[in-house]
Amino acid sequence: MSKYAWYTRRVKDEMEKIVRKYLEKKGGIPKGQFEAIIAVQLDDRGVVTKYSIIEPSGNPDFDAALKETLSAAVMQDPPPPEMPRVIKLKILSQG
Repeated sequence: MSKYAWYTRRVKDEMEKIVRKYLEKKGGIPKGQFEAIIAVQLDDRGVVTKYSIIEPSGNPDFDAALKETLSAAVMQDPPPPEMPRVIKLKILSQG
């Protein structure tokens, strides 16, 4: 297990929460189970400075929510100083 798995898990949980809130505001979470693979780059404050959707979910609403929320995401806690700044995550949603 990675030395920074605890922080990666925290980022994953925060990202899923941000996407879920966005979808709820836009009419609800799409029915079904969706997953997407993303990569995010964080700065020293925990701000997402760059992102890419490596494998989209296939659901246009979920994928649009990812794009919209990732472009403005800020983590509650900054990453550890020595941690690599690019994190690859599997983001899940079930409606």
